[in-house]
Amino acid sequence: MRIEILIVASLLLLALFAVESYSIDWSNPYDQSVDQMLSEGNVRGPTLTQQAQASRAAETEQAGSQAEQTESQTENPTTVVQPAATNDAAENQIEPLSVSGKWSIEIADSTFQSAVLTLYQSSDAVFGKGFLSEDNNTITLTASGSVANDKLNLDLVTLEKIGLYRISMTVSGNSATGSCTAFSPLASPSTGTATGLRSVSSS
Repeated sequence: MRIEILIVASLLLLALFAVESYSIDWSNPYDQSVDQMLSEGNVRGPTLTQQAQASRAAETEQAGSQAEQTESQTENPTTVVQPAATNDAAENQIEPLSVSGKWSIEIADSTFQSAVLTLYQSSDAVFGKGFLSEDNNTITLTASGSVANDKLNLDLVTLEKIGLYRISMTVSGNSATGSCTAFSPLASPSTGTATGLRSVSSS
């Protein structure tokens, strides 16, 4: 009889231990009753309502940040620097006066000379060669100079008889008039006039 009582008591004790073990919060198993653990089970995490409110607040904050950024861009618009317009120098450049061709030039100072020369031109540079008639002598000469607007400046250098004729003339069509200064190694410079006429090739 005593053995049966002991067995029943042991079973009751095991049943009691099992109930207690199911009711314990193992994350905090000390000093908690079943009612406390049941009531706290509803407070462990945010409810669906709280989650929705938090999500709505985050969206509102993001929208406000985007609105502030847009307003800042409106108040301080980015300045777009347009490339400066470039002027085409070739279009604005005036073509230099053309003096190419065969010229007859008469020089009158203390003596009288006439020259026949062929001029070539590249941009404003002028150069060529010809002959100078002086005292029934024919002297080879070279020509170099430039044009500016309607002005032709030429240096005629004689070779067999070293000398320099510096000519400055105003060109109008196929004719030119101006002044000349003659330089010689054996004499002082002399000044005079110069006139020129360009030959027009017949077609």
